[in-house]
Parts: sequence; structure tokens; C-alpha cells
Amino acid sequence: MASAVTLKTGQVLVTGGSGMERDVFLLNGTDLNEGIRRKSLLVGRLGHASTVKMLRTEEVVLVAGGWSDERRPLDSVEMFRVEQNNWEFLQPLTSPRVDFTLQVLNSQILAIGGYYTKDEEDLRYYPHTAALSWSESAGWGDWEEEEQTMEHRNGFMTTK
Repeated sequence: MASAVTLKTGQVLVTGGSGMERDVFLLNGTDLNEGIRRKSLLVGRLGHASTVKMLRTEEVVLVAGGWSDERRPLDSVEMFRVEQNNWEFLQPLTSPRVDFTLQVLNSQILAIGGYYTKDEEDLRYYPHTAALSWSESAGWGDWEEEEQTMEHRNGFMTTK
């Protein structure tokens, strides 16, 4: 599965997905079948989460987790600077996770739900909600896990 976010311009940024793990497209207007290719993700992924955040006056998109090209769960996090068409790594999640959501709450990004597996095990591990803080003075902090607030949740879809 790919992940998509709506930018302040009304355009939709689509990242990753099966068979297109590193691809990024910016979709315009009413024809969502044609897009402008943007700079590729640093890490190919599917089943990941994404969200939009304003940093002062700059719009950025965060993409996190998901399955790698080799179908391993990821903990990596990337930030896309929309106007610069540029990706950079942020601090990784506290644990890998797939099929989860990223939500903005005030100055924090929350990674909620999801699961991961280890190697060839069939067991699913359910990480706690994790929070990443941002401030104008210090920039990005490190991810911190919160106490478990819900039972095993995965397969999130969200909307504004």
C-alpha cells in the first residue's frame, strides 16, 4: 500500500507502495491519474504512514515505517521538504512498525498503532504509541514511547 497526504495547495503527495516502493508523485487538480514525479524516497517502503507538518512557514511531509523492498519492517523516518523537493532522514522510530498512522498533535508527531514481526516468525509485536517533538529553538527531538493506551491496533486509515 502507498501512503498519501494532501498539501496546503490541495495537491496530493503519494509515496511508495507495492512495486513502486521508492516512487513519489505529486497529483494535481481533478485528474488524480497523472502526476509529477518528485525526488524518490531514500528507503523504499509500503504499508507505511505519512503526515504533513508546518515548520514555521515551511510545509514538510514525514514518512515512517512500513515494509522494506525485502519485506522487512522498517523503523526509518524521512522528511520531505515540499518546496525544495528534497528528502532527509530523521531519528528512527523506537521500534519498526507497519500498518499504523502518523498524526500531528500540537508540536508532536504521534506514531499510533501498527505492528512488526521478527525474521521468519509469525508472531506480531505491537509497539506503544511513540511521539516525536519539534520546537523552533531545538528542532526535532528523539522519538519517545508512551505508556500503552490501546490494545493491538493496526490497519489504520485517517482523514482530516
